[in-house]
Amino acid sequence: MPATVVMTSPPALIGCIRGHLQAHRAGEIVEAIQVEFGIIQAAVSQRLRVLHESGFANVRVDEARRIYSVDATPLRDIDAWLEQFQAFWRPKRSALETEIAGGKKK
Repeated sequence: MPATVVMTSPPALIGCIRGHLQAHRAGEIVEAIQVEFGIIQAAVSQRLRVLHESGFANVRVDEARRIYSVDATPLRDIDAWLEQFQAFWRPKRSALETEIAGGKKK
């Protein structure tokens, strides 16, 4: 069975990530990510550090813990840049979806 691909805009993705992060208290987020993606604590920390260094996350130190939060600004910048391409591809994607839907009816 083919996989279904869902196109998600960066603002929607940001909301999803933010909601997922806020659903857990600060001390539980690493554990939640470990369970969700099946990776060890060191790998979670490494990825959070990369997000921070890339400007996609903020971090504050709370005693022995680092508390991360999502910074949506870079994703909004990417979304604005991608919009120029989406304006070109949107009608073509819509036409493709119509063709695919028509083929399924036959």
